[in-house]
Amino acid sequence: MKNSIKLFGFASFLFIFSSAFSQNPEDFKEKFIEYSQNSNTCKIIGDIEGVYKGKCKKGLAHGKGVFKYAEVAHTYEGSFKDGMMNGKGIVFVMVNGKKEVINRGVWKDNVFLGAEEKPLYEISQRLFVDDLKISKYFDVGDKVYFKFFQNGGTNPITNLEMAANSGDEMIGHNVAGFKNITFPFVVFISYTTYNKFRSAKYTARIKVTINEPGVWEVKLIN
Repeated sequence: MKNSIKLFGFASFLFIFSSAFSQNPEDFKEKFIEYSQNSNTCKIIGDIEGVYKGKCKKGLAHGKGVFKYAEVAHTYEGSFKDGMMNGKGIVFVMVNGKKEVINRGVWKDNVFLGAEEKPLYEISQRLFVDDLKISKYFDVGDKVYFKFFQNGGTNPITNLEMAANSGDEMIGHNVAGFKNITFPFVVFISYTTYNKFRSAKYTARIKVTINEPGVWEVKLIN
């Protein structure tokens, strides 16, 4: 009886998808992807073993899910991204049928960062910098570039000084920055620039902290 039920379920599944395919191949493709994402056959990346149940994307854990460790009685419940614990979540054990939370906070690539999520970047000092735009171009990397603008074009600054907690300086035409940096990355920059009307000079200063690895660009606008 059990085998007949399984065969009936599988036959029904094939009938649904074959019907969709006969009408429109794209509909079949979308339905198959939807079925695959909900089949809970997602992989977890990293040196951890256990059982995962939750959302999938391209065969990896992605979205909300639960991971039960194999070697300890701990369970992670929260956000996943690209096959790893990323975002807010909790780690708990079951005691007398109730969850006892061990850690609550933010994870990054299966590592617990702490109780609070840090911002991507922070501006702690800013003097005579009219505007700034900070963009992250790649998630993997160890570089930060600074570019200088004024009145819609490049700004020919002078007397540039930079001090940072890590990295090697890079200086070029209208661009400066650091490579081989570690995060969180803290940098202080000062430079001389004209005002917008080119009638007077002043010294601009800014202190930036970037908390997350990647390749970053910071546009300083005077």
